[in-house]
Amino acid sequence: MCFFSCSLQARIQIESHNSWLAIINAVKANLQGPGVEISNIKIVKAAYDDDDSYSQVGTFSNGTENYTPNIGISKGLVISTGKAGTLGYYNKDKLGTAFIKFGRDPDLAKLFDGEVWQHDPVIITFEIKPKSNNISIDFVFGSDEYGGWLENLGNIDAYGFFISGPDIQGGFANRAVNLATLDNGDPVSTKYVNQDKNSEYYIDNGDHRGKHVAMRGVTKVINRSIPVIPGEWYQVKIALGERGIGVYDSSVFIGQFKSERLFSGRLFHHRLGSVNEDRLAEGDEKAFDYFSNARVVLFDAHKNKMETKTGPRGEYRFIVKDQGRYQIAVDAATLKAANDVNVYYPEQTWSSRGGRCIGKDYSDVTLTTAGYCYGGKTGGLSDELKNQNTPESAEHLIEVPDGLHDSTRLNFGFSFDVVTQPGDTGQGSLRQFIANANAGAGTGEMLFVPTVHSNNGTTWKTDLQTSLPAIKRSQLIINGRAFSLTNPEERVNPDPQKIKDGLKAGAEQKPLPFWQAPDLHLETKVSQEAILQLQGSGQKIQHIALTNGSGSTGNMNGIIASSACNKGCSVVDTVIGKNPVGAPSPKAFYRGITAREGSDLTATHNWISGTLDSGIHTAGSGTFFSGNRIESDRGPGVVVSNGSNRARGNRISRNQFVTNQSIPIW
Repeated sequence: MCFFSCSLQARIQIESHNSWLAIINAVKANLQGPGVEISNIKIVKAAYDDDDSYSQVGTFSNGTENYTPNIGISKGLVISTGKAGTLGYYNKDKLGTAFIKFGRDPDLAKLFDGEVWQHDPVIITFEIKPKSNNISIDFVFGSDEYGGWLENLGNIDAYGFFISGPDIQGGFANRAVNLATLDNGDPVSTKYVNQDKNSEYYIDNGDHRGKHVAMRGVTKVINRSIPVIPGEWYQVKIALGERGIGVYDSSVFIGQFKSERLFSGRLFHHRLGSVNEDRLAEGDEKAFDYFSNARVVLFDAHKNKMETKTGPRGEYRFIVKDQGRYQIAVDAATLKAANDVNVYYPEQTWSSRGGRCIGKDYSDVTLTTAGYCYGGKTGGLSDELKNQNTPESAEHLIEVPDGLHDSTRLNFGFSFDVVTQPGDTGQGSLRQFIANANAGAGTGEMLFVPTVHSNNGTTWKTDLQTSLPAIKRSQLIINGRAFSLTNPEERVNPDPQKIKDGLKAGAEQKPLPFWQAPDLHLETKVSQEAILQLQGSGQKIQHIALTNGSGSTGNMNGIIASSACNKGCSVVDTVIGKNPVGAPSPKAFYRGITAREGSDLTATHNWISGTLDSGIHTAGSGTFFSGNRIESDRGPGVVVSNGSNRARGNRISRNQFVTNQSIPIW
């Protein structure tokens, strides 16, 4: 197949038609394609006479069935505001043809910004009945307004393909919609497709010498489709016209109308919350962010596959001829953050009906309606579609059953912020969330939605075989509370186990709140400086348990806040040196929390136990420690270090200390 990049010598062949009956027959013969029936054809407006060259309607091809001319469409109908028969050859004196004919089509008027009169219009109407759930069409628009006259935007040539009928609610006559639009919704006209606007669709033919078609500029092949009801009749109007001087002509080359089975949908960013699929279907950029250039694969019942890439609004589409069973899979490794092509593996959160998802009891279910789909079809596994290319290796699937089913809203939601499994690495892991966030992907606010059974009593434990990446993104939040995969606004454990009573503290001896068992437990298996290293402003750690299983104490900390951790960094409701049920860490930490010089850290209501040097050690300025229980085996509870610039403005209030030192605060 040869497209615009080819430099073939043969030009497109055009046969114009000089009678009403010839035009009627040409419309049916050239536009009625697979799966459609066309009837009741009417020529509402067109010029033709006994001389073929003066007809505005013709057919085009390259004369053989298997050869595709470099217009990009093998054969079809051509309509023109000038002489259709002149489009196939070069004429250096060609300016255009003024038939001095006017029309007043209201739908064309909307495309001309309200202009009532149109020059040399061509209007053809007919009825069409589809066999499947969509109607699709390919076309190429071209004009001689390009290359000079376009500078006067009053000279607008436009094309409309209007369709109306059951379940179509558009803004044109008879509630029709205009399919002659670009992916971004702009209408196809010289005003909206040219060298400056939507230029990715535009091809400059210069003076069209040696080109495939005698027009100064043309579009690339544009494919449009619309969901329809199989077996129902729809009304179609094809209209082309000029506004302005009415001399420089425009033309449209139209391929066959087809009604084959259509699968389509979008890939979008989603963390939690219900999804308005109507707005999603419209590609609403105010409501959603989308994954563009992502790989989507269609498998048939025999595991044969087709592939495509998503468009700028996350859209994808497949057209198939049979009514069998299919599966649509998303290659998660190709879902990129907008500002970093090296970020991989966001986790799935949402699916349309037919989605293979994890159910309430962590089993594989198929959704009957659109809804949450955290983790895809199997909890704890990374998507391997990129490496194995089979439906079995895919984690993000939608099943499409046999028959003529509505298959135009097959949507997938993904998030860079979701942690779905306690594994140390891979898609849905805490490590992947930190890597995503550091690269600027997602919101940086972690949502823990376990998709596997708890592996440590009622909690989820991650054994860290290597150090986690330092946390660099500002405002990042790590929250170890587990939320339900069927309703992520509800906690998995609404009444978590109480692991420590809050004793009385402070001058007024008021009791502190009790400590709850965290749902997420991190245990390091390697000696390192700290399990969590905070290196950005406004970061927050909450509701997790940290233990040392490395076999070595060394100088290991639970958490270190660097000088970059300022402007509101905090550690809240975290247990350090105890597991979620209150049992001691296999090995003690040297320190629970270290706030380095220049840091600004608030630590409230944490339980820090079994440290060798101190529970909290600060050299920062403006740190605040309140409501903590600190159990230090050897050193004091809190150490305030002067540092090179002397620590100033630190506050320590209403903490409980259990220490062998006579002075709990140094």
